[in-house]
Amino acid sequence: MKSVASLLMVLNFCMYAILLGIGGWAMNHAIDHGFIIGPGFNLPAHFSPIYFPMGNAATGFFVTFTLIAGVVGIASILAGFDHYRSWDSASRPAAISSALVAWALTILAMGFAWKEIELEGRNVRLRTMEAFTIILSATQLVYVAALYGSGAVANEIPVLGPFVILDLISHHLRRFQIINLWHLLNNITKEDIYKITEMSKSSTGVKPLEITFTLDEITIEESVPYSDANASPLPPALK
Repeated sequence: MKSVASLLMVLNFCMYAILLGIGGWAMNHAIDHGFIIGPGFNLPAHFSPIYFPMGNAATGFFVTFTLIAGVVGIASILAGFDHYRSWDSASRPAAISSALVAWALTILAMGFAWKEIELEGRNVRLRTMEAFTIILSATQLVYVAALYGSGAVANEIPVLGPFVILDLISHHLRRFQIINLWHLLNNITKEDIYKITEMSKSSTGVKPLEITFTLDEITIEESVPYSDANASPLPPALK
């Protein structure tokens, strides 16, 4: 899932950058070649609230919302890159939230793209913007899904390391053995002598645990002292 997210980050970053480049050109061209409203000036034949000298009546809305979606999309990719570096649950919410906002704005821009396509009269650059906006509405959604999927594999256990995990397992096994010994002591008699040897070895090379006891005397030898505040209390014979 991490490799899929990284591939989509690079792909979406490139497409959002292209949208910002073409959208910046269109906005600059509209500012330089706009019209002036005043006494003696007539409105253009196909006037719209956001007038662009190229394209059609939907071009101004399309370019404006595409620029907003591009800026937010680039910001979401940067947040996703920060999550990619750590890949844990702490940075995942920020990456998913920003990616969702960018996807919603991209969907909005795609709606104006379809309206611009319907009205026709666009040039090659506007058609390129339309194509990238439609593609991004799909790839950004897949990117959000990849970030959601990272929650199933990004957990805290791998951060502990294998030796720490093995040590925790050995600790709980040792506790389990002492509890079993307590149950065993409840059934012995004065004549019984037992010798219990735990032959399992931990990954750190700890020597086996040896317990030799009678009813009057019990000896516990262990390379690492056992201590657990939550363990069950031992019977009087072990004290």
